[in-house]
Amino acid sequence: PEFDKYVFAANPGEISDPVKSQFGYHIIQVVQKKAPNTRTYEEVRNELAAAMIAKDEARVALEGLEAKLKAGDSAALNAFVSENKLKWEETGAFTIETDEVPKIGQSDEAARMAFSLSSTKPLADRLIRQGPLAYALRYKAVPAEKAKPADSPERNPELLASFTANRRSEDALRQWVEQIRKSSKITMNEQFAGQAAQ
Repeated sequence: PEFDKYVFAANPGEISDPVKSQFGYHIIQVVQKKAPNTRTYEEVRNELAAAMIAKDEARVALEGLEAKLKAGDSAALNAFVSENKLKWEETGAFTIETDEVPKIGQSDEAARMAFSLSSTKPLADRLIRQGPLAYALRYKAVPAEKAKPADSPERNPELLASFTANRRSEDALRQWVEQIRKSSKITMNEQFAGQAAQ
C-alpha cells in the first residue's frame, strides 16, 4: 500500500524516501505520468487477432517440430531450423552429476535426455520445455582431446551406475510428491502464518 500511495501521489521528477513493501525497501522516482487510457474492442481487434494467429501458428510449428523429432528426421529438422532462421547452439560441457545444463538451465529432463543421446541416436525424440522456451537436443561427439578424464563418472561404470540410480530415486520421489500434492487438500493456518510473517 505505501508503494502504491507514493507512486500515485508523487509528481514527475520527485524521488521518494525509502518506501517499504512486501519485497523490501525501495527508492522511487516517478519519471512520467500518463492519463488513463481505455481502448475499445474495435481499436484492439486487429492486434488481438494477430496475436491469436501468431500463437496458433507457433503451436502448429512446434507440433510439426515434435513430429520431426519423434521420427528422427534430421534433414527435416535442419530444414525447419533454416526456414525459421534458428540456429543450433552448443551447451558446452556438463556432467551427469549436474541437474543444470548450460544455456538451458535447471532441467533434470534435459540432463537425462542429453545423456541418453549417442551417435546412433543423435536426436531427442521430443522438445524440452523451459517456461515459454522449447529446446531440441542433438548429440555432438566430443573430440578425443576434450574427452573426460578416466576418473570422471562417464568413464567409471560403477560411479555412473550410482549416479543413474540416484537420479532414478530422485525422479521416483518427485513423482510421488506430485501425486500426493494432486490428491491432497492443503489448508493454511492463518494464525501460524501471521506469526511467522512477523
